Amino acid sequence: MPGKDAARLPAEESIHLPKMTVKGVPVCSFGIGVVCTRDPVTRKIKRVFISEVLPGSLADETGLKEGDEILAINGRKVAGVEGDIKRGAWLFDQLADREPGEKIDVEVAIRVIKRVTLRAFHPAEAMPPK
Repeated sequence: MPGKDAARLPAEESIHLPKMTVKGVPVCSFGIGVVCTRDPVTRKIKRVFISEVLPGSLADETGLKEGDEILAINGRKVAGVEGDIKRGAWLFDQLADREPGEKIDVEVAIRVIKRVTLRAFHPAEAMPPK
């Protein structure tokens, strides 16, 4: 039976990363596209995800993948930031209209996919051999 604190846990969040199409000249020069979720009440950013990685870019070479979560840019956490990814907003200013050669430090939670083999066992029995 769940404890009394279980009712306070947030509902599971489902995020679908749409396929992005860039028309014209891309504004982000760092080799990534991003999508963010916002709090519906405060309109502050909740989470920022990489939605696209340009093949051959430094982002690609470092192993960034679609679905990786950006936690911070240049030491500032993205969660709780005002605005979104529109011109004039902090997040946009960090990622767009930057001069070639400029750098940003990005803290990213990288999804790791592993294939493992698990063996079933009955909880009352000893652990199965590896």
